[in-house]
Amino acid sequence: MTVEGGESFEDLQLSLATSLDGFCRLDGDPDRPGPVRLPKRSGAEAIIVNRSLGCLMVEKREHDEATGTSVWEFGVQAFGEDGKAAADTMATAVHTWNRELRGRATPQLTVRPAGTPDSRLPAGNVVEKGDCRMVVSRPGRDSTAGSAVERGTARGRPDEE
Repeated sequence: MTVEGGESFEDLQLSLATSLDGFCRLDGDPDRPGPVRLPKRSGAEAIIVNRSLGCLMVEKREHDEATGTSVWEFGVQAFGEDGKAAADTMATAVHTWNRELRGRATPQLTVRPAGTPDSRLPAGNVVEKGDCRMVVSRPGRDSTAGSAVERGTARGRPDEE
């Protein structure tokens, strides 16, 4: 998948964080060499599967000096014994975002108390927290879905539960 410079893909991280169990962010010094090439000025989205990692990477592919525009390409790096499974899961989620969500309706957030039954939640991606259930829904995509958990469930950080 590619994006042009200046094109927003800010809700990609929200989509990944609320739909992928094991989602995390990698932070570090992008100027230090290492196996993961971190983007300048930001970390990288990743997913942990067992003891392995799939890491979303963004690289500049083209730059037009005359117009000052660039084209950036997304890819996924895999690390560990189950790295391919992690990378495949991340790549599938990015392709789903690109195909179904990119440039469409703004996500909506609904927060309900912990223990709220699935049948009382709107359709969307559920994030389970210790004291609440948060649902990120997308008008147009989720309006015809069944219960919220059909779209995917993510868990908050263990230290926040």
